[in-house]
Amino acid sequence: MSSKAALTAEDLAELIDIHCRLQKLHSGLNAVSSQRFPLMAAATTVKAAWAELSGAAQGWSYPTEGMVRADVRKPTGA
Repeated sequence: MSSKAALTAEDLAELIDIHCRLQKLHSGLNAVSSQRFPLMAAATTVKAAWAELSGAAQGWSYPTEGMVRADVRKPTGA
């Protein structure tokens, strides 16, 4: 059992990396693949989890250049 009580900035950055990998897999499929929607749903779920856990209140915008990595995000009110 882990003694970790909260995610770190590195953990949140890993969620961004997971989202990017899911997006890359999604973009590699052709337009009629039946696997596109499950990958899209997984990517959206990871994005929503990041928003909730990071305190950002909303996910980053598309394209991915709009993402602010959790480990370089400024604290609220800064």
